[in-house]
Amino acid sequence: MQDSRIIAAYYRLSLKDGDVVSDDPSKPESCSIVSQRACVREYVRSFFKSDPELTEFIDDGYTGTNFDRPGFKHLLEKIMDGSVDTLLVKDLSRLGRNYLEVGHYLEKVFPEYGIRVILVNDGYDSQISGAVTLGMDSVIKNLINEWYSKDISQKIKSVVDLKKKSGEFVYGTAPFGYRKGSTKNTIEIDPPAAATVKLIFSLAGQGRTISQIARELNERNVVTPSVYLSSIRKNYKVRTFWTYESVRNIITNRIYTGDTEIFKSHVVQVGSDRVKSIPWDKRLVVENTHTPIITREEYFNARNVVRKTVKTKKNQEPDMLSGFLVCGCCQNHMVLGKASNKNYYCTSARYHHGKGCEQVKISKDLVADVVLRSIQMQLKLADIQVKERRRSQKSGNSLAEELKREQKRLDLRLENSQETTMALYEAYVGGQLTKEDFLLQKQALGKEQTQWESRKNEIKQELALQSVSQEEQKAQQNYLRKYQDISKLDRNLMKELVRQIVIMPDHSVNIQWNFMLSQY
Repeated sequence: MQDSRIIAAYYRLSLKDGDVVSDDPSKPESCSIVSQRACVREYVRSFFKSDPELTEFIDDGYTGTNFDRPGFKHLLEKIMDGSVDTLLVKDLSRLGRNYLEVGHYLEKVFPEYGIRVILVNDGYDSQISGAVTLGMDSVIKNLINEWYSKDISQKIKSVVDLKKKSGEFVYGTAPFGYRKGSTKNTIEIDPPAAATVKLIFSLAGQGRTISQIARELNERNVVTPSVYLSSIRKNYKVRTFWTYESVRNIITNRIYTGDTEIFKSHVVQVGSDRVKSIPWDKRLVVENTHTPIITREEYFNARNVVRKTVKTKKNQEPDMLSGFLVCGCCQNHMVLGKASNKNYYCTSARYHHGKGCEQVKISKDLVADVVLRSIQMQLKLADIQVKERRRSQKSGNSLAEELKREQKRLDLRLENSQETTMALYEAYVGGQLTKEDFLLQKQALGKEQTQWESRKNEIKQELALQSVSQEEQKAQQNYLRKYQDISKLDRNLMKELVRQIVIMPDHSVNIQWNFMLSQY
């Protein structure tokens, strides 16, 4: 049986590794990715008997401190569906810099799917070594990679912080109203966008609330920031009308005064994606870093408008459905009305008419009932599928037993062939066989050994896939038992199962799950 599985090559580069992605469209990849590719392909040409085709998975510009990378996720999908035979990586640090997660993949995930892992520069080949775990030198190197990533992240942060404090603009894209300056790390006024910013602060200075400003901008057909920036930048998410948030984001941004708030938030810890906002009164401000669009007086007057419209929140748990309901017209999150009506509605209707958002509303009790019944239905379907798999499991177990028996027969053949090889050699040395006869018989025996070894590898992979399938079935059964008696919703359950709930103007409900329960 010919193995149709692919040989995968994985390349990764973080911008912190010291190699910057080129701005030249003709050179979309960094030199480091090119270097990794050359290293892996040279290894394949030198050590593989043939010149197999490599399927490449690339993460250019992604940190190794976590595995939230599109290229690696795509690779993992291929591994889990049984499409990958061998994985080649330049070295351990390209796979990742998180000691525990890298160890989990190397010691648990890859072996379970029968993946041969080759770390070229580390001299590691899981098939040749015959071991699941790495050597002590590689384990220490793995730890050093993680320490190095944290250390270099801290050093780069220190350099960037110094540039911020000196007034340089090192915050990525320029805010609406500005554009990148001709000098590096500077911004300059973008006249068309700046005119809209001035209008917003002027309306705020006249005592208009944020909602009133948003409505007036929509009535005047003023172009929104996302529409304006989409004509300049590619792949920019567009919202065609002004909302409370889009106006508020401009009014609360001090950058329009010519000053820069250099630390609006901070990362909870190195390597984490979690950030914590810094209160306005505790932010460090560097004044006169660029040309202002408005005066400081105009800014603080507008800030008073924001303070007046902020509602005080009581110390209470958020509603069970809060944050999950989305308007099917504008994709805006819906909010819960007063306790007297208990309806979710789209706030975009306040700022812009004629988009259908006025019709997007639904009773809290109704949508909760719909979600609960949908979950119960999915669980019933899943239970039926599990029972069907149980019925077919017996045949799967018999197949596994047959594979194990064949594996034992191949082991015995290989053991006997080794003895036969030694007997041939002794006969050759004793003069009972000519050199030509010895070589011919040894070559024929070697071909048989190669075929038996190949079949043993196939059996090992098939058994590994069956083992994983059985583990998945156990996990599925445990999952069903966990929710089989569900009779009401709670927020923890919503977070686990539901990604979002889209409400359409005709009051139809589209539930988008974190995963499809019916796949079980």
